[in-house]
Amino acid sequence: MLGKDHAHYVPTDSIDEQDIYAYLGSWAQGHRIVEDGKMAHVETGSSGLDTADPARQG
Repeated sequence: MLGKDHAHYVPTDSIDEQDIYAYLGSWAQGHRIVEDGKMAHVETGSSGLDTADPARQG
């Protein structure tokens, strides 16, 4: 999903298996892209868990 540069966006050395399962569980509850001007981020779950890195619109 993130491509070859995924390590730039997802710091694989600081997450563990439980972090991955927590995010996937939150994703399964719901997800949406939230736009803020030229930036966007993904919120997941019912509490709006936010991704760490926003995406910039080109």
